[in-house]
Amino acid sequence: MNLTLPVFRILDEATRNRVQQQALELLRIQGFRVHSKAIRQRLGAAGARVDEAREVVTLPPELVAQAVASSAREFTLKDLDERPVRFAAGTILDTVTTYTEAVKWLDYGATTFRASRLEDLRTGLILADALPLVAQTGVVVWPGDLPVEQQFRAALCAIFTTTRKVLVFGLQNLEHARLVLDAQSVAAPGRDLQRQPYCLFVSSPTSPFVLDLDSGETLIFGLEHGMVPVLAPCPMAGGTSQFSLIGTVLQQVAENLFMLTAKHAIRPESPALWGGAGAAMDMKAGDVSYGGVERSLIMLANIDMACHFGIPCHSPSASADSCLLDAQLGAEKTWTYLTRALSRAATGMGIGAVGNGKAVSAEAMVIDADILRSIARLRQGIEADHLDRAAKDILEAGPGGNFMMSEVTLDLLREGREYYYPVTFNRKGADAPPALQRAHAEVERILSEWRCPVPERRCAELKKLLGAPAE
Repeated sequence: MNLTLPVFRILDEATRNRVQQQALELLRIQGFRVHSKAIRQRLGAAGARVDEAREVVTLPPELVAQAVASSAREFTLKDLDERPVRFAAGTILDTVTTYTEAVKWLDYGATTFRASRLEDLRTGLILADALPLVAQTGVVVWPGDLPVEQQFRAALCAIFTTTRKVLVFGLQNLEHARLVLDAQSVAAPGRDLQRQPYCLFVSSPTSPFVLDLDSGETLIFGLEHGMVPVLAPCPMAGGTSQFSLIGTVLQQVAENLFMLTAKHAIRPESPALWGGAGAAMDMKAGDVSYGGVERSLIMLANIDMACHFGIPCHSPSASADSCLLDAQLGAEKTWTYLTRALSRAATGMGIGAVGNGKAVSAEAMVIDADILRSIARLRQGIEADHLDRAAKDILEAGPGGNFMMSEVTLDLLREGREYYYPVTFNRKGADAPPALQRAHAEVERILSEWRCPVPERRCAELKKLLGAPAE
């Protein structure tokens, strides 16, 4: 028997029911402006009310209820090595993603960001492939050293020739969506991608309550070709959503319910992840705060609502405001990771992010992995089954004795479950290297020892398809 910490919850049942009812009213009365005619037609055929002149779609509550009721409570993706990644509603988070689509990179020892490059993306992907904790990865940072028109192709080539893990993409337009499908077909020839998907894609409305043309078209394409959507409204309290935290939670729920209903109208059998990246505007600074405690409250409430509806939840919450690997970053990462890991998100995070999601650091990736593994040990709790044996051990040692060579000590050391030994944290005092230096050494070790898991022939085919830039 394990004695464990309680699960974090923010919203009680009465508040969850009120949020649900208010969200349904917003969708019934106000609805969404939908710029994609195809989406409007699909929703209209499913029973929504469509005002073509205004491009506005409103949803009757029973249509939303049908979409919620039919959405998968759990599903499993398998990566290209057949390793399963399970997503289930109301579960404790045990897999994480890398951060995606940052545009800056923080070098070891640097005090300012620089524009990210293709080599940085490759570094991030190698670390993601090597860290067992990471189950999903994607465009960690954009290859900004290439012309804009080449960046997505180069990013895809780097991803598919570096890792065989589950992938997640932010599909900007149909061209990007088609390229992902083509690359999947080469990376996994013969795999039925509709029956055995291994790619997630982020599908975001524009807050408040707008679904633009590109987002609508990629939602249809992704669903029809077997990709699994991560629904990701991004309301910003005081900017693109109501200033109060509960108002932003309400809007995020309503936008998620609309996207879930659109998903149902396109491909009812497809699973989906309830998500969202709501945050608070710092009205005094005039910027969004990803590292503030208010964002943790918004995200925890969003997870509560996902569990209320019985839908697996993705919580992209690793961003911190700090632009350095400093004390502020450590504090912000710890409370965001701790609250999410002790809630009921199926997956999420986004390790390695710094500077409000603008940048990624290789050293932050391995430090974040240590933070998360430490939290996993915290979440594991205390194994009470050892109690009687511990009492006997204490009696045998007697006053003034020690336990260095007791059978209990040796058995537990061999099992390796009682204690977690971090890779980057300093446990040896002032003469040992500090955490950042240890993290850099771990990055260098991983990069030097990593071996590509993608077959050489497959890499050649992908490079030919995507027109890889010269090494």
